[in-house]
Amino acid sequence: ALRQARRAQRRRLSSDAAAQHRPSRANRRAYLAGLRDRRDALEAAHGAPALHVATAVERTPVVMPDPEDWELEMWELQARLEEF
Repeated sequence: ALRQARRAQRRRLSSDAAAQHRPSRANRRAYLAGLRDRRDALEAAHGAPALHVATAVERTPVVMPDPEDWELEMWELQARLEEF
């Protein structure tokens, strides 16, 4: 029973401390209203914001090993045979 009483007291203390740091709804509403007014003023001055979207794709080159001598010779032979 003593543990439960202490836990309840800690919960009350922590909720009281959180309530002190949490802005009231009236303050929050006033803040949001100010943001809306600022947004409306900016839209009136500069027009509605345009949405710009872009995507960048980078393809890194694949590093291939140098062909061996026999591969070069085979490619040359194939190229000569294709001529006929």
